[in-house]
Amino acid sequence: MDIKKISATDRTILITGETGVGKTAYAKKIHFLSGRENFVQLNIGSLTSSLFESELFGHVKGAFSGAINTKQGFCESVGRGTLFIDEIGELNLELQVKLLTLIDEGIYYPVGSCEQKKFKGRLIFATNKNLEELILKEKFRKDLFYRLRYFLLELAPIRQKNDIFKILMKSVQDLNLNNGGQNLFLSTEVLERLTSYEWPGNYRELNNTMDYLNILGKERINLEDLPPWISGKISNSGKLENISYYNAIEHFERDYFNKVLKLFEGKINLTAENIGLSKVTLISKLKKYDIDRRVYKNFNIVDKAHGF
Repeated sequence: MDIKKISATDRTILITGETGVGKTAYAKKIHFLSGRENFVQLNIGSLTSSLFESELFGHVKGAFSGAINTKQGFCESVGRGTLFIDEIGELNLELQVKLLTLIDEGIYYPVGSCEQKKFKGRLIFATNKNLEELILKEKFRKDLFYRLRYFLLELAPIRQKNDIFKILMKSVQDLNLNNGGQNLFLSTEVLERLTSYEWPGNYRELNNTMDYLNILGKERINLEDLPPWISGKISNSGKLENISYYNAIEHFERDYFNKVLKLFEGKINLTAENIGLSKVTLISKLKKYDIDRRVYKNFNIVDKAHGF
């Protein structure tokens, strides 16, 4: 499917694929090729149903408890740009009906208002869920699904690609270009392990792993430097450490976020920008792992003062 031709239309797009395959990056690529000005992203998974409706459509003063001012929603603020709605599979049935009206008629109503407003932008949706399975479970509307997938783009996971080595080397090259002259060198054993690894977290896991190795501050990366679930590191008991992938990921993320916060002195905006996460996602991760960014405020200054 020609992405340039798709980008030139106003039709809705549904991007599917596993977590970490690059759905957001692909949506941004389509937006860039379209020549539109604004790119606005709304992640359903991080919002309650009431907050989602307010963020999407806006609300008028007094619409609900706490609505002390009229608020402009993303449908209005995006103008003629691209509105990217991620994790569409998390949307409840009640809000799915309102989304149908937005797609079919290009109109919406701010929460608490009877004033009809016209949507002028372009809609792109993404999900890591199987929407057809959700339809069978009556958790997703069939009519909405057919409207979302005017153009359906299915992104394959890394393990299904035959050029993992090229993907890996491109990631290393990009990292080194932005590394201030310090190059990351991967040993032969490391390259073999990374190319044979299945990357269940896909590009996000790969990029986070590269960042993690970079933070180690070593010029040469050996097998023992890799996270244990990738290196196959064996504990004294003879068992693979962190054998559960999800437990291992939590261990990795907790360590990773502590390291980057220390590097950027606990500054949320700066940290989020440099590691490629949104501010909302970063804050959510810190809450999940009970990490207090204030611990790292002026950390490097303190280190230098004590001669560390």
